[in-house]
Amino acid sequence: MKAWINELTNEKTELQIAPLIDVVFLLLIYFMVSARLKRPEADLTLALPGVVSVSTQLEMPDEQIIEVLADGRIVLN
Repeated sequence: MKAWINELTNEKTELQIAPLIDVVFLLLIYFMVSARLKRPEADLTLALPGVVSVSTQLEMPDEQIIEVLADGRIVLN
């Protein structure tokens, strides 16, 4: 019985490197695929609206009144 235990404890345990490399490559592929590639903001082409000149200034009231009607609509002033 004692000889059998000694045989088990004398076995060398080795680190398997191949599965470790597989996991590292899978993680690398996962992060490469899931990463969002962003374009620099200077490369974005936007169609901005033009400037419209207003002859009269709109007056904003000093008091803002928000009303919630019975049917759920919201009314400003």
